[in-house]
Amino acid sequence: MSVIARNSTQVSPDVIDRFAVQVRLAPPPPKGDLIVSGLRSWSGQKSAPAAIPAGRDAWVQSNFLMRHCSSLGSKGRLAVNRSITLTYRTGSTTEMQVISVTGARILVTRGPIHPSLPINRTG
Repeated sequence: MSVIARNSTQVSPDVIDRFAVQVRLAPPPPKGDLIVSGLRSWSGQKSAPAAIPAGRDAWVQSNFLMRHCSSLGSKGRLAVNRSITLTYRTGSTTEMQVISVTGARILVTRGPIHPSLPINRTG
């Protein structure tokens, strides 16, 4: 199976946007209580399709870019990364599926204005 992840529409892409998505073959599951992390360094590059053999898993990593945080306003709150769209091919059939990732959602709120940090000032 070949898998490609692509950006789903974000709520407020001017504040936080899924900038790139990488897909890769996960290692075989560990034996015992070991934890294997698939997180890699941040990258703005989208990955090429990943071939996932039957019975194996894929890791999908989304990389986000935040900017213009002042546009959130004092009571602004965003919930992003609610879903991701996977396009996959098995044999000659290409299909698309929206996957809910609510456990990995990102809640963005504006913190208090700090008087000495210019990035937090408005106006």
